[in-house]
Amino acid sequence: MRRAARIPHWVLLVWLAGICNPGRAAEYVFRVSEALSDDQSTWELQATRFCTWGVRSFVLARGEVIEDAVLEISDLAFRPEANTRNLLRIHLLDTAENPYNWLLDEGLFPRGRLRCYEDAPPWHDELAELPWTAKVEIGQLEAPEPGAEPATIRWSLKELGLLETFQQFLANGNNFGLGFDPEGDFGAPRTRFVVITRDPIPIPAAAPPSPVPRIRPDPVRMAESGSTWVLVLVFLGGALAWVRWRRK
Repeated sequence: MRRAARIPHWVLLVWLAGICNPGRAAEYVFRVSEALSDDQSTWELQATRFCTWGVRSFVLARGEVIEDAVLEISDLAFRPEANTRNLLRIHLLDTAENPYNWLLDEGLFPRGRLRCYEDAPPWHDELAELPWTAKVEIGQLEAPEPGAEPATIRWSLKELGLLETFQQFLANGNNFGLGFDPEGDFGAPRTRFVVITRDPIPIPAAAPPSPVPRIRPDPVRMAESGSTWVLVLVFLGGALAWVRWRRK
């Protein structure tokens, strides 16, 4: 009966590691809100101004890999403005530091810092024209229909193809920012930016192979060298001499 092949030990170890330890996940949650260090800026999205919110000194733990970053906005208290598009534009910023105002526009991780700038009429997309930071638009939020329940809006940078850009921004000084430019009054919505990371799966060292039993080499048959015939002749000669001696 043929026996089934045995599975190597290291294969079982890798399989068990994938099931029992798929890599630890972590979430870093940043909440856009007011703080004592925000220089009296209030979290109000109004058509007459735009706001930036920045974080510095955000460093991942050793070995962590960013899987996604998600922006979430909820609890919109929209109040329509006449003669406006009622639109909210949101940008990801390489940095929120404005070198022209001589102020620190980024707060230490994890709180961040809010800074709002007054718009001058005619109001338009001021944030897109900022000269002091690299930026990319995350999305636009239209005002909800009158009487409609405002939904929670989520933008995944991974799904938008912006995750690599965020990683580049973060690597450029361990800082980043968000920018909000409203056309209309969107109130003070709850806004979270969640960075999702995961540790790489450790690959266990392969188990040493089972010891191979020592097998002696097969005996080697040597060619005859004539010694056997010499012994035979000596034996026969001795026997013949003993017989002759007995006859005498």
